[in-house]
Amino acid sequence: MKHSKAAHNLRVLSVIFIIFLFYLCFFQMERKEIGDVDIVRVLGIDKTDEGYHLTALYNDNSSGNDDSVVMKTVDGKGTTIYDAYQNLKRKNKRDVTIAHTSFYLLDSDAAANGLEGCLDFLSRDQTVKTNSSIFILLSTNTHDFLKKSVEDETFVQDTLTAITQKESDELRKVDNTLASVINHMDEDLHNLIIPYLVVEDENLYANGYAVFKNNKLFEYLDYETSQIIDLANGRLITCPICLSNGIGLELTSIKAQKGITRTADNKLLVNLTIDFDSDIKEVPYATEVFSSNTLSVINEMQNEYIRQYVAAIIEFSIEYGFDFLNINQIIADEHKDVWALIKDDPSAYADMISYQVQVSSEIANNYVITR
Repeated sequence: MKHSKAAHNLRVLSVIFIIFLFYLCFFQMERKEIGDVDIVRVLGIDKTDEGYHLTALYNDNSSGNDDSVVMKTVDGKGTTIYDAYQNLKRKNKRDVTIAHTSFYLLDSDAAANGLEGCLDFLSRDQTVKTNSSIFILLSTNTHDFLKKSVEDETFVQDTLTAITQKESDELRKVDNTLASVINHMDEDLHNLIIPYLVVEDENLYANGYAVFKNNKLFEYLDYETSQIIDLANGRLITCPICLSNGIGLELTSIKAQKGITRTADNKLLVNLTIDFDSDIKEVPYATEVFSSNTLSVINEMQNEYIRQYVAAIIEFSIEYGFDFLNINQIIADEHKDVWALIKDDPSAYADMISYQVQVSSEIANNYVITR
């Protein structure tokens, strides 16, 4: 009986030992494979007269220096993205993978030529990260930008990580992931906007939205207009603004509600209500900011600031057929008869849809160190 139990324990230990050996062999194999592949961190996409020019920024694992990060670029050209990617892989001395790529940069020409040509290959690759971020690079091609970042050792992948983190901190929902952009390309009712980046004095930062129509770059919006689009859709957590008289404010507790009602003549009235608190951040001249009179004036000025920007956004939307306030889906779901009349007729859309914007706010924090 004791002999049988000892034999059983020996068999169990043998099985565990064999499994452990398999695990060690597998781990070593995986480590070796990863070490033999250059993992692309940032992929730049430029449009040329001949096709596409891809530039991959990767960490050089073959440098042999464990104490420092060495970034390199490799580029490829082709008539399509897939063709250019294969050319890029052939030119690199080691295998290349985009399975862990976190950022895709498109230059203005690539974006203007159409997102389908840029992203179709990526949408069919089962290994790519669907939560990777997409940005449009303004005023320069991605190849020159990424090459210079390596020469200057600026580690652009870290900068892009910081930009993405700021997005997450400022917005309740981020829509420029690879999966989100690809999905919105296929939606007729969704307004496609992607953040664009500006290179200035060796700094890289987001400065607003690039607007797409029929999946092609249409226009770049300025920073303030882009902010108010997010505010009007209830996406912003906080929003700094500067009034015409120089007073600086930070808007907080932002709420935006949309509703659509039928008018007496069977048209639609879009009701947009925006409510927020604000903190006074700067008053660059002598004034009594604690008086109810002054606070009332500032309150009305900040409300008017929001109203004017929303009015400009509505005007732009109607003139060029955009849906920055995301109301088309509501109309299509709740007012199907009206949607059937206006969805393909811009003039009918402008005639049938009117807007009413209500802005209310309260100055919640007015603090100053005693002088």
